[in-house]
Amino acid sequence: MPLRHEAGMIGDGLPPVLLRIAVSVLAVLATYALGRVALHHFDAPVRELAVTGALRHVQPDEVRAAVAPLLDAGTLFVLDLDEIRAAIERLPWVAHARVDRQWPTRLAVRITEREPFARWGETAALSTEGVVFAPGSIALASTLPQLGGAAGREREVMAMYGQLVDRLSETPFALKGLSQDARGEWIGSTQRGISLRFGRSNPVAQVPRLKNTVLPALASRLASVQRIDLRYANGFAVGWVSREKADCVESQSAPANGAPHEIFDFEGTPNARPGMAGPGCGAMDGITSRLPEQAGSTTDMQIAPGATP
Repeated sequence: MPLRHEAGMIGDGLPPVLLRIAVSVLAVLATYALGRVALHHFDAPVRELAVTGALRHVQPDEVRAAVAPLLDAGTLFVLDLDEIRAAIERLPWVAHARVDRQWPTRLAVRITEREPFARWGETAALSTEGVVFAPGSIALASTLPQLGGAAGREREVMAMYGQLVDRLSETPFALKGLSQDARGEWIGSTQRGISLRFGRSNPVAQVPRLKNTVLPALASRLASVQRIDLRYANGFAVGWVSREKADCVESQSAPANGAPHEIFDFEGTPNARPGMAGPGCGAMDGITSRLPEQAGSTTDMQIAPGATP
């Protein structure tokens, strides 16, 4: 009996659960040890950096310079690929970068460049993803629109510009630029060089007024228009390129640049006060034309002195 019991203990060994745990631990340790041996024998410093992608503005030498300190810090399998990718993506014209190890000593980098959508502010550029970046010495295409606004409003300005471009492209007010100032006011610039003051309201809501009222009223004089102010509730103000006929308009306050400024009032509200023609002015300087009927009534378009809305 004692011998049988002793033989049973030897045969039973460890409980099944503990035995499986012990085998798993030994397997992990063996794998780690083999990995360390393989790493010691097969790992090596990076000797080749392959840079690919549709590159027009990013130079491979720029990429190599950006990652050189990181490559010197370790071997192929030890390098932190996320850190290397982040260093590459800090380059101005790099939108995205993918980094892969290729044994035995090669690091492959694939780059997606930023695509400029517009000029932004004084010297920056805006990508198609709505990211502001510094183009450096690279000249941007002259056909790019000029956009601007506060930090964080880039995509909003992009979206608004896209809506206005679609709606005004077939008119003399086709846009080449749009900005939103610190107070939230929208200012557009047209291909003809006319400044459009939209105010803080949605500029898209002003498009019907531009097409149906402003354009018919100014069609014969667009070449002389410098700016159109749409911030009036029931009218619009016009600034002229030169001082032609300036003496025929009584102005209570002249614009800072000295250009003549007139207000067209087509609703008869106090927001745009009717003016008087100056001495010696012809009939064209007073009431100049009649607007279409609105709500069953007929109103006159008048030239009035400048006023701040």
